[in-house]
Amino acid sequence: MDVAAVMYGEVPLPPPRRAPAPPIETVGPGIKLIEDPATTPPEGLRLVLVSDTHGLHRQLAVPPGDVLVHAGDFTRYGREEDAQDFGAWLKELPHAHKIVAFGNHEANAPWRRDLGATLPGATTLCNGGTEVPLHDEGAAPLRLFAPDFCWPMHPSANNPAYSLIPAGVDVLVTHGPVKGHLDGEGVALGCPCLLEHVRRARPRLVVCGHIHGSHGACWGKAAGTEGTLFVNAANAAPEKRHVIGWAPVVVDLVPRVAVGAEGAKQPP
Repeated sequence: MDVAAVMYGEVPLPPPRRAPAPPIETVGPGIKLIEDPATTPPEGLRLVLVSDTHGLHRQLAVPPGDVLVHAGDFTRYGREEDAQDFGAWLKELPHAHKIVAFGNHEANAPWRRDLGATLPGATTLCNGGTEVPLHDEGAAPLRLFAPDFCWPMHPSANNPAYSLIPAGVDVLVTHGPVKGHLDGEGVALGCPCLLEHVRRARPRLVVCGHIHGSHGACWGKAAGTEGTLFVNAANAAPEKRHVIGWAPVVVDLVPRVAVGAEGAKQPP
């Protein structure tokens, strides 16, 4: 297939592959990986996770949910026309909350200076966080945080972006993967420094992309990451960057109980 022709819509795309059935337990403390969202009723808050769409976002079949999270690389090399159409597409989606982080393709894009105009339908996170309010009585809001994109660093490196990650955050969105977690086959391409900050912050869910061939999910493998679900939500095909190859990943999160709430139960 002519990749250039696919990029500019001259030939139809092949249908995206479904995410493979995860070879892991799909249920953890207050979190559930949903294999078939069309037939599985939501339990708690439903998150739809995508990444690395590279200008082909309109080729995705996006399941409904409460929160849509894009972990970066929604453009081809930072092209403004991709970003503008991505923002328009987000406004068309029914999800009440749309959270967007930046990947390496957006790292130096000049349109980032006016995100309100470029991505009006999104909450963009760059070295910052947001909270999604919940209607459940006694439930604490869902806390999300995304640092700006960084290339892998030594575990002892002083990375000011990662130092901002708050302890106890629910969802950490990092375009690049954590070392040893969905970061390459046979070679770990993830960030050792980010691993140390995940150990410190103990998020419930880490969402990344970047390594297209490592799409999938796994539970924390390193000491101090037990109970954290890691998702590589890259949608681009591993063989061709500009072809959609993977479906979105869907996760249900049971909200945390707010401090001081009476009679409320902790997530199972």
